[in-house]
Amino acid sequence: RSTPKPSSAASDVYKRQILAGAIGNLIDRLFLGEVVDFLDFMIGDLHWYVFNLADSYVTIGMGIILYDSIILEKKRQAISNE
Repeated sequence: RSTPKPSSAASDVYKRQILAGAIGNLIDRLFLGEVVDFLDFMIGDLHWYVFNLADSYVTIGMGIILYDSIILEKKRQAISNE
């Protein structure tokens, strides 16, 4: 059982995803004066978060990078120490 090392190409994709989300929000701020949120979810009376795709790109990209650098890195170190 081994945990593969992340490829630099995959890592670059996540970094670009974060950058794309940040640029998307920056463009909204510069041209509209605010970030436009357009995904608004409600389940009955429960009002979920309002967000846009740029927010999603930043959050997902950062989550994957954190998971790789914390969880998977520990597994890679444990495997290399065996």
